[in-house]
Amino acid sequence: MGKKVSIIMIGKEFDNGVLTTIKYWKNQSYKNKELIFVIPEDNLKINGVKIIKDPKKGPSYARNIGVKNSTGQIIIFSDSDKNRTFINEKDFIKQIMEIFNKKDVDYVFADYLPYLNKNIFRNSINIKDFGSRSSAVKHLPEAYSKKILGNTPFNDKLEYGEDKFLFEKVKKRSKKYGSIKMPILKDSCLIDISSFISRYKWYGKTIKKYMKEKKDYKPIINILFGFVFIASFFVNLWIIPISFVLFVYYKQRKILKYCIKKKAFISFLVSPFISIISYLIIAIFFIQSLFI
Repeated sequence: MGKKVSIIMIGKEFDNGVLTTIKYWKNQSYKNKELIFVIPEDNLKINGVKIIKDPKKGPSYARNIGVKNSTGQIIIFSDSDKNRTFINEKDFIKQIMEIFNKKDVDYVFADYLPYLNKNIFRNSINIKDFGSRSSAVKHLPEAYSKKILGNTPFNDKLEYGEDKFLFEKVKKRSKKYGSIKMPILKDSCLIDISSFISRYKWYGKTIKKYMKEKKDYKPIINILFGFVFIASFFVNLWIIPISFVLFVYYKQRKILKYCIKKKAFISFLVSPFISIISYLIIAIFFIQSLFI
């Protein structure tokens, strides 16, 4: 049967999006698994899902509760609003577990490609989120062995950057990892303007706490870079094509052919401007957080 997998999902509320994500995980072909959902709502019952009350102390705290209540040897973390919910990909866990069941590894990476359809805005977000993650080791692991995580893997004080902080700890404990050879499709699940603004507003509001806890000031550098990039548009119009060429060359050159093949070239052209807007939203709410 192989090792047992615990999929730990957290969410602020129960809605149709959550049901879609749950359906995705329940339909996976790998049978030896459990789905744990940590949510603030009371008296919620879903067939085949272990529901755990979330005391509203942040995403890291909620994930730690999920880990403590898990019985699997392998842990997969899942947000209720960000997953491959629109993709018929039933063998994702199976691919991961082929590595865990055959090799002595502590975590597994998965290469991915952005899921593209006819929605230009949504495709642009997926392309932007793909960024330079063209090889598995540049991304965060998709699954961890429970022994390498421990019962409380996340820093309870962190809301932003908690997954990167966890991976830093894991890398110090072990260098044994595997990766899926075939890329999988991923969908950002930001389907409208409201959800787009909501995500980057949240990033902006939580960066201050992250920097205070981690003493890591890279987010400030990224925000400043974003402002310089935006300001350059008003100084000289020639900076637009130059900036675009640099963006393609350094960040997304490996995905250009994929976008052309999928007839998503317009979305590829729009994606840098989506990045600019996200920088602006983050900066606005970060500055606001400094005065609270």
